[in-house]
Amino acid sequence: MTTIQGLAQDGKLYPMQTAFITHDAFQCGYCTSGQIVSAVEMILEEPPKSEA
Repeated sequence: MTTIQGLAQDGKLYPMQTAFITHDAFQCGYCTSGQIVSAVEMILEEPPKSEA
């Protein structure tokens, strides 16, 4: 199981973490980590067909 701490590598945030910060998508400390990990898993399961 990947946790929010396991996404960052070598001191660099995972792209989904950066996107949440850039687009002001963060919620509380409990919600955001679950949302980020879930979003990463969804994309890994079924990659988007376009960048949009």
